Order: sequence, then C-alpha cells, then structure tokens
Amino acid sequence: MQGREDLKRLIALHPEMVPWPELDRLLLAYGFEGKIRGWHCVYVLGPWQITVPITRPYVHMYFVRQVLRILDQVDQQRAQKYTENSAA
Repeated sequence: MQGREDLKRLIALHPEMVPWPELDRLLLAYGFEGKIRGWHCVYVLGPWQITVPITRPYVHMYFVRQVLRILDQVDQQRAQKYTENSAA
C-alpha cells in the first residue's frame, strides 16, 4: 500500500486523471470522514470540509486541486503543532 505522501505526490502530478476511489483513499488516509450524499461525498476533518462529486472515470481537476490545497493546510497545521510540542 502506498503511503499518503506518495499518493498525494502521484495525484498532484496528474490532477486531470484522478479516479474518485484514489482521491477518497487519500482523504481517508489524512483522517477525513466521508459521507456519501447522492452523487457527492462530503469530507470533514476539524475546520475543513470539502464536497467532491462522485464522477466517472475521473474527478474534475478543480476538485482535485481544491483537495490538494486543503491537504497542504492540514500538513502545515500538523507540522506547526509538532514543532510547538517538541519545543516545549
């Protein structure tokens, strides 16, 4: 199984060709909780929420880029918390 960083890097390389199950797996690996609402899936983690349409064969690039921006914010917040905890 790929690590979440490897999967994120792979998705970032080709945001126009990301199947929904891959994006779902990445978000769940980050700790998001997903709930399917009709043809959409709503993912929530703390203050972040994103709605991704379940499309075939690929998720639209706009939503993939939006997910990547949110995951960058999650990584930054986790790194900041880690730095604060290790300094104490």
